[in-house]
Amino acid sequence: MFSPSRITLLFSLAAVPAIATANQCIYDLNADGKCDAYSVTAVNDNDSLHKITITPSNAKEVSGLFNTGSGGIAPGYFPGDIFIPIEFESVHTVEQRAYTFRWQDKLKNWVLIKESNWLEPFRDEIYSLGEEPMPNEAHFPRDFSVNRIKCCVKLTDFSSSSVDYQVMNKNEARKEVDDEIKKLKALLPQGKKSQLFYSALPMSQENRKPIPSDFVYELSMAVSEKNVGALNDYAYYMQQAGNNVLAAILLKSIHEKFPNRVVATLNLADSYWDIGMRDSACFLYREYSEEMGKLDKKKLIPERVQSRSKCESK
Repeated sequence: MFSPSRITLLFSLAAVPAIATANQCIYDLNADGKCDAYSVTAVNDNDSLHKITITPSNAKEVSGLFNTGSGGIAPGYFPGDIFIPIEFESVHTVEQRAYTFRWQDKLKNWVLIKESNWLEPFRDEIYSLGEEPMPNEAHFPRDFSVNRIKCCVKLTDFSSSSVDYQVMNKNEARKEVDDEIKKLKALLPQGKKSQLFYSALPMSQENRKPIPSDFVYELSMAVSEKNVGALNDYAYYMQQAGNNVLAAILLKSIHEKFPNRVVATLNLADSYWDIGMRDSACFLYREYSEEMGKLDKKKLIPERVQSRSKCESK
C-alpha cells in the first residue's frame, strides 16, 4: 500500500509490455490537437529505473524518473491525461500500481492527480496456466486504494527517490470524481460510439479504449440519486463494448444502492452471463422477471431472460 504522505519511486517491479523505447510521435498527450514526441529509456542496464521524456508540441521537454520495469506511458482516459503503470515483481504478478497525470497549460507540465493501488487476481499464474479453474471472485480487480492528489506535483518532480505530496480529503476527492462524471454525461448522448469507449472508429477490438480499473472503482463508490441514471448508461455502453468485468463492478454498486432499478438488474445479469458467471446471472434474471411482473411489464421482458432465469436449486 502507498504511504499516506509520500510516494516511493524505487519499487520492485514486474515486466510489462514496453510502450515506448525510442522517440515516437503517435499520441496527442496534452490534448492540444498536435502530436507529442516521447521516449522511455533505461537509466542503466541493471536497473528497472526509466527516464520518461515527453516533448509537447507547444512547450519545452519534460521528464521524470520512474521504476516502470519494461513498461512506459500511455494516454490517460481523459484528454490531456497520461497513465504510468507500476507493477510489482512476484511469482503471480497480481498487484498493480499506477500514476495518473493531467496536463496543466499554465505550468506547461503534467501534474499528478491520482495514485492508485489494486490487486488483479485473474492474472495469477495458477489460472493463466490452467493449473486451477478461476473462481468467480477472481475475475474482478479488488482491494483498491485510490488517492486524489492536491496540486501541484509535476512530472518533472519525479527525479529523486521520493516525492512529497498531499492527499485530498474525502469531500475534495469526491468533487474531482463528480467533475469527471460531468464529462461522462456530456459524451453519453453519443452512445456506444463515444470516445468514452473507442479511441477511433470503426468500433472494433483494436480500437476499444482501455478504461482504468481505478476510475471505475471511484465511480462505483460515487453512485447517488443524482448520477445513477448516467452511470447505469455508462456501464451499459461499457458492456456493449466488451468491458463486462468493469461494467459489472459499477452495476453491482448500482444494484446494491438502488435495487428497484430493474434495468440495472438486467444489465448486471447480462454482464455476469457474458463473463461466465451463469449461476449469479440466473438469479438476477429471475429477480428482474419478478420485478417486471410487479410493474405489469411482463410483455417488455427480453426473450433471453426466460431461458436464462431457470436456475438450478442449491
